[in-house]
Amino acid sequence: MEIEIIVTSLDDLKIVNFFNQKYPDIFTRVELCKDLEKNGFTANYETIEEISKYQTNLKIFALIRRSESYFFDENSYFSMIKDIEYCKSLNIYGVVIGLITKDLTIDQLNIEKIKKISHPLEVTFHKAFDHVKDYQKSINILKNLNINYCLTVCDSNEKFLEKNLKNLLTIRKIFPNLIIGGGVDLENIKIILKNNFKIAHLGKAVRENNSFKNPISFTKMEKLAKLIKERNIHFPKN
Repeated sequence: MEIEIIVTSLDDLKIVNFFNQKYPDIFTRVELCKDLEKNGFTANYETIEEISKYQTNLKIFALIRRSESYFFDENSYFSMIKDIEYCKSLNIYGVVIGLITKDLTIDQLNIEKIKKISHPLEVTFHKAFDHVKDYQKSINILKNLNINYCLTVCDSNEKFLEKNLKNLLTIRKIFPNLIIGGGVDLENIKIILKNNFKIAHLGKAVRENNSFKNPISFTKMEKLAKLIKERNIHFPKN
């Protein structure tokens, strides 16, 4: 399993990079954003540029989100396009985007436009997916749009629960590149590991005192690496 860590600063990135160098097959990617207590927004351009200049093998994905709503808003949409164009001018690997319609399905028209504008960056559809009414229909839309990854726990509360495994396993058959994220911690990640999902997404669970106000914990990152390494040794992926 690969791990994606939420970062908000160059200091965060340096810590994750340290673990990428130590465990290159585990810590492979980061999501850059700000205002994590509000589910994250696009980072300041200064931060994006600073992080893009840092020498690392980590795949850097920038969250592109300007509104608390997951619905289309013209002003927010054009801000997103501007943000994506800015990321394309830097050493950013991918962007994280998401829009749904008022009837709770994928905003296919606008996501298709954003995907084309984002090229050649890879695209993750973010946790707006948790709020769609039909997971199978929606994941098929993302597949047909050639979206690279989908960040979800298949729960409108955006928190990983074991009861949602059935939905997650069902849509994985259609779209293997799921990123399991939302309330993932050092305990419930064992369930994710057991079910051989490709990528898990962690935020405050790897920070001191489980708070986004605090730095990433070296101790928790080591514990996370140990969990994954032990899983790989005792229960190798088929």
